[in-house]
Amino acid sequence: MPARKGVRPHPSTTLGASRHAPVLMLVGAHPDDEIHAAGTILNHVARGHRAVIVTMTRGGMGHMTLPPEQLKRVRSREARACAKVLGAELILLDYEDSAVPYARDAALMLARLYRQYRPDGVLTHNPDDRHPDHRNTHHNAIDAFYLASLPLLDLGHPYHDVQQIFLFGGREPDVYVDISAVIEPKIQAAAKHKSQFEAWLVQHQAGVDRRYTMRDIYGFLRKRGQFYGFQAGVECAEAFTSYFKPGPRVTELLPGIGQ
Repeated sequence: MPARKGVRPHPSTTLGASRHAPVLMLVGAHPDDEIHAAGTILNHVARGHRAVIVTMTRGGMGHMTLPPEQLKRVRSREARACAKVLGAELILLDYEDSAVPYARDAALMLARLYRQYRPDGVLTHNPDDRHPDHRNTHHNAIDAFYLASLPLLDLGHPYHDVQQIFLFGGREPDVYVDISAVIEPKIQAAAKHKSQFEAWLVQHQAGVDRRYTMRDIYGFLRKRGQFYGFQAGVECAEAFTSYFKPGPRVTELLPGIGQ
């Protein structure tokens, strides 16, 4: 099936203009948010790229009965198990679930990580997400891009310029990553988050989670991959929106006509 006009399926996102091994960093609000891009992470790791998952919280609110501190321990273990399947490094921060701030201190913390790990590309949430933690994580990740680039701002590491930011969860993606070969390992990684995909998102029928309440979240992940794959002309895909758009193309003739 041909790809939709104007859409080019990417076997992996384009990274690594510099000489070092390319680095991909995902900044998510909660343990399990990395599943939005798990296939993309698997693709990059398979090519020898370094992947780093940064999670703003340890997820102390995503359960019907477990006390928050106990749940944090459970979800931290799940996050480590998932990162192991993906071949990624994991950094768990200590903001409180449901209370991630949009604040300079949070952006500075991420900026320090950008400088330390020097990612070529960053994956993060869409600004229009229904979840306040997701929205604030997005804004902090974007502000960190600016702060990390300032040579005179002392953050303990040399300044760093992230080449591109990719947003997941948006309604108008412009980058499709072919994950057909890794859809099952992606499901295996998701299955490490049992407290979420086999309890919370099955039981919770309120708030921003109501649209995710379902009996078979793994089937949903496969279907979503097939949906994006249909758009891109491949079997399964993940979809992202580029934060930095290419500049206007200037030609003497209309593209594709007489050229």
